[in-house]
Amino acid sequence: MDGNLERRVFRLEGELVAIRQLIATMQGQIAALQQQLYATQGPGGGGGGSDVFYVAFPTGSVSGATWTAGVPVTGASFTAHVYRVSGTSTVTDLGTQTCVNWLAGSLVANKGVTVFPDGAGNYCTASQSCT
Repeated sequence: MDGNLERRVFRLEGELVAIRQLIATMQGQIAALQQQLYATQGPGGGGGGSDVFYVAFPTGSVSGATWTAGVPVTGASFTAHVYRVSGTSTVTDLGTQTCVNWLAGSLVANKGVTVFPDGAGNYCTASQSCT
């Protein structure tokens, strides 16, 4: 092999090693930033904000109504009226939102559900109300 070509190949290999190390460092930094983000998002986000939760009720009702498009089954997307509850006194009406039922069974017709933001603008079920 030509000496000049051989030097170029070795230099290229060295640069590739440096690039791999840089990518590994960046992956670690991204993972750390994601953890920080999840920690600030509260429930469903990996920690933090334990005094915040979200609850969803059948659209057009605060409680006691039935789900208008039928009882949402496992994996089904549905619309619900979502509220953000902070501490013991602050309730913020987030309006009608898209939710997904990821519980093992269908939702109860006249019960609210605890939900959490999925990071894509929707809410996922966390538990069914038992009252």
